[in-house]
Formats: sequence, C-alpha cells, structure tokens
Amino acid sequence: MDTARKDYAHRPWDLPDSAATPEPYYLRRREFLRVFGLGVAASAFLPLTSQAASTGFPDALNAGYKLDGVKITPEDLVTSYNNFYEWGLAKDQPKELANRGWKTRPWSIEISGLCANPRKMDVDQNGAPIRVVIPWKYGFKSARWLAKIEFLAEQPKTLWNQLAPNEYGFYANVNPNVDHPRWSQKSERVIGAGFFSGKQATLMFNGYEKQVGHLYAGMDLRKNF
Repeated sequence: MDTARKDYAHRPWDLPDSAATPEPYYLRRREFLRVFGLGVAASAFLPLTSQAASTGFPDALNAGYKLDGVKITPEDLVTSYNNFYEWGLAKDQPKELANRGWKTRPWSIEISGLCANPRKMDVDQNGAPIRVVIPWKYGFKSARWLAKIEFLAEQPKTLWNQLAPNEYGFYANVNPNVDHPRWSQKSERVIGAGFFSGKQATLMFNGYEKQVGHLYAGMDLRKNF
C-alpha cells in the first residue's frame, strides 16, 4: 500500500468531531473523577453479593404513550448505556460498578421552594438512586440521582446551560430542525446498533409530539432550544 493511500485508510480508532468531548469539559470531568476515583476503584473489588437490588421494580407500559412503528429498546441495552462518570467512563460500566456496595436505602427526597407543603419524604424503592427521565428531551436533562425538588419563580440556571449556552439550551427538546453547533440532529443512531451502523431520521420530540407538543405551542423552538 502506498503512503498516500495508507494515510487515508480507515482506522478503527478514528472518530468524527461530533463524538469527541470538547477539551474544557473533559478537563473538568478529569478533576471530578480525580476526587471520586477512589470510590470507583474500590467498588470494583467488592463481591457480587454486596450489590444493591436492581430487579423486580414494579412497572407497566402506558398504552397511551406507545409509539407507532417504534420498537422498544431491550432493557439490557438501555441499562448498559449510561453516562455516569462516578462509576466509570465507559457507558456499560455503571450498570455493574454502581451496584457494588453502594448504600441506596434509606433514600429521601426534599420538596421545597414555592409549594404549599414543603417536606422531606423517605422513599422505599428498588434500584436507587431515583432518576429523572424525560423522553422527549435530550439525555443531559435527566438528573442522575434525585435528592431535592425546589419550585422557583424564575427559570433556574443549569449546569450544562452555563458551561456551553450555545450548545445546551434550557428546554433541550429533541428537535431535528435545530442543529447542534457541531453536528446535525436530523438523524440518530439506535442504541445497541453499533457506532458504525446506519442512522434513522430523528422524530420531533423523540416521537412524543402528539402528547407534549401543545406544551410548547407558540414558542420559537429555534430560540428556545
């Protein structure tokens, strides 16, 4: 193989710019992981018998939110695709490492701010911590562990919105018509399909336009992204 062709040959470690974390965010994460790294490393050596409970949580699918023509992602793929850096940099590490010796009971949630009945509630649940999943928004809006809910009179500042306001809007609705500054959001890759697999068209509000579109009626979604 001549030198020119060899230089342009595909290499398995080559990644597009959209897959790379911007350097300022990466450096901040490194500092965070330096502080919490001991906990991650120690948890890897705990026996499997010390894992927290993670199965048996009662659940049921709401037929009203079933998306026509959309196949449900298998549970094993969903639970092994996480950005949870306290428990590992690879997306499949938190599923294993977070459950080793981490005390998840008791767990409480504090309700405060502009509400009629502020309180602190003990929550008996399986597979702590309690997380927030908003399916029509991008993943960075899903809180990884929920300990406090505070009702405010004005729109609060959020971590990613402050770090990079041109990239991470407050509303963070899945919208194929509003591109990320560094890549298009018109298409997406299905979890579990592999990095080099084909993509499919991104659905408005992640497919939940019928259910939640009215919440944003009249809003300029390019400005309020």
